[in-house]
Amino acid sequence: MLRRIIITTALAVCFNFGLSAAFAADLTGVWNSDSGGKYYIRQLQNEIWWYGEAQSEAPAWSNVAYGTISGNKLKLKWADVPKGYITSNGILHLELRPDGKLVGTNKTGGFADSEWTRQAQ
Repeated sequence: MLRRIIITTALAVCFNFGLSAAFAADLTGVWNSDSGGKYYIRQLQNEIWWYGEAQSEAPAWSNVAYGTISGNKLKLKWADVPKGYITSNGILHLELRPDGKLVGTNKTGGFADSEWTRQAQ
């Protein structure tokens, strides 16, 4: 009986660790949004940094964000920077889906993008 409990517990730990590990992928890279924006994301352990812009020359908007990732959930604070003319800010909660896309689950400050796909390397 004790052996069965130990094996069951070990399998549960492995399953839970494996599930978390599936979302532990490094998000560092270039991401394209559903509105055509481009985001440059850097992940340092559980910290996320990004710079996003509508286009590189005279963008209507450009923003920076900082936050954390835990499992498949990202919680960020973002703010527009003066490369663009829009000056908003807010919070942004994203979810990393199993298909590798980032999807917005909570957005404030008029943040328009809702889905991000990693640009092919």
